[in-house]
Amino acid sequence: MRTKVMASALALGLTATAMAAESQVQAELDALKAQVQQQSAELQALRAQNGESWLNQRRAEEIKSLIHEVLSDAETRASLQEGGLTAGWRDHFFLASEDGNFLLRVGGQVQVRYILNATNVVDDDDREHYEGFEMRRTMLSFDGHLFDPKFTYQVSMLMSDQDDLTVAAGFARLQNGWFAYEFADGWQVKAGQFKGPFLRDELVHSSRQLAVERALVTDMFTIDYTQGAQIGYNGELSGTPIRAAVMLHDGSYAANIPAVGPVADTDFAIAGRLELLVAGAWEQFDDYAAWSDDSFGLLIGAAVDYENGEGETFPTTSDLIKWTVDASVELPELSGFNAMAALTGRHLRGREDGVSDDATQFAVLVQAGIFVVPDQVDVFGRWEFINLDGQTIGGVDIADGGDEIHVLTFGANYYFQRHAAKATVDVVWALDGTENLADGFVGGNGLFPTSEDDQLVLRGQFQFLF
Repeated sequence: MRTKVMASALALGLTATAMAAESQVQAELDALKAQVQQQSAELQALRAQNGESWLNQRRAEEIKSLIHEVLSDAETRASLQEGGLTAGWRDHFFLASEDGNFLLRVGGQVQVRYILNATNVVDDDDREHYEGFEMRRTMLSFDGHLFDPKFTYQVSMLMSDQDDLTVAAGFARLQNGWFAYEFADGWQVKAGQFKGPFLRDELVHSSRQLAVERALVTDMFTIDYTQGAQIGYNGELSGTPIRAAVMLHDGSYAANIPAVGPVADTDFAIAGRLELLVAGAWEQFDDYAAWSDDSFGLLIGAAVDYENGEGETFPTTSDLIKWTVDASVELPELSGFNAMAALTGRHLRGREDGVSDDATQFAVLVQAGIFVVPDQVDVFGRWEFINLDGQTIGGVDIADGGDEIHVLTFGANYYFQRHAAKATVDVVWALDGTENLADGFVGGNGLFPTSEDDQLVLRGQFQFLF
């Protein structure tokens, strides 16, 4: 009996609860219906007032904006593709045709340099040292190919500080201006103005050196920029990769000189260089550093240059023959160790109507570097020795300086983005007087031609490329 009473009470309770919940749900539905009816009435009023134009206008504006963006992008792409043009960045800024037959690369180099020469080398007792900043090199370069990848070209301009009496400070002057054509597999002809195929240290670009400036030996023995025509070969000899070039040119330091004029003093000049790639890749010898992604490399080179001059001035217009042999090695696995050694000489032969007496000179250049922080910080050292062999002009000594000159250079590089952004600091110590180096001061090395020993120069430089 008690059980029945309890069951009846539980049933009544559940029924009451269900009825209360149903009543609450019904109230919420009624409120929602009222809200919908109110919004529907407002929508009908807006439609009656604007005829749905407010919604269509907003949607039309969005569609028009989207169409405009699409059409603008399509127009841009069409203008680029009309001639198959592509553009962008790949080591350099470039413009190229889609078929690959035309290419223009734009590049530049800036070197901001500080030099302190701590030796009083002039007749001025009140001045104990010389120092200051200079824009050693500011370059613009344009290169690529035309009509066919086999037809290449380069035009580059240099704006630098005045480094001799013939070059005005800050003026732009032509540096490279040449074209080349690969007429057969590995064979190329090249004509215009460019560096003669001679010294290894000169052929490594100024942006890819270890030291702030090239060696004094290089300044003295180089052909530098000259004008002429060259035939070259890049292939193999008995399974060994080789590069060879022979150039007919206007003489050492003959850039931007007309063929007929008072300074055209070289009758005939020819230079040739041969390189054997014993190990490694050609690209890794475009600089001296041995990066971690390089492989073991060994490069051996030799070159000769003969110049028949008018003999009116010294030394580049004398009859002379120059020669060099060199070797470069890279050991990336040995903390990026790199080394280069070169033995160079020249024989100056006096002429009946000239002013130069005979002299046989030679020089030694040894350089080595190693990374102390992989691919970021390296240190290096360089030793130079020059023997002038009693060089004279018309039987009279050029100066009171000695015939033998030793120069030491020590320094370090910090690579922010490899050569594209790097800082270099070095110290140059000329142990002997340099006054006899009449043709060894092209600029930028910070040294004075002086009979004083122990000339000391501190140099710092920041470089960036684009």
